[in-house]
Amino acid sequence: MISDNYNFEKFLEVMRDKNLPEIQLLASTEAREAERLSSSSSKGIEKATKMRIGYYSKRVGEFAFFMKSGIKPGGIDERDFELYRPICEKLVENGQFKPDILNRFEKSA
Repeated sequence: MISDNYNFEKFLEVMRDKNLPEIQLLASTEAREAERLSSSSSKGIEKATKMRIGYYSKRVGEFAFFMKSGIKPGGIDERDFELYRPICEKLVENGQFKPDILNRFEKSA
């Protein structure tokens, strides 16, 4: 797991220095792993922790979807969506996203 304490903001900090293919792979893998943990029947994980992991999985999954499709996930928390902006700006700077991707953030404000 990239964020052992299931902190979405820390996960995104790690993503800031990655290129698009790395982000897509890492985000998909992280979301799957968190989903697996949240739905496991392991007796070592408390119910509250599983709920936190499930929420983390949802947030990372939304991020993974956006990084692959460029489409804003329906029902996404606007604050979470705004956290994607610095990563997208860097990807635009590196030529891995077209500049018009940043227009999606103007519409969300």
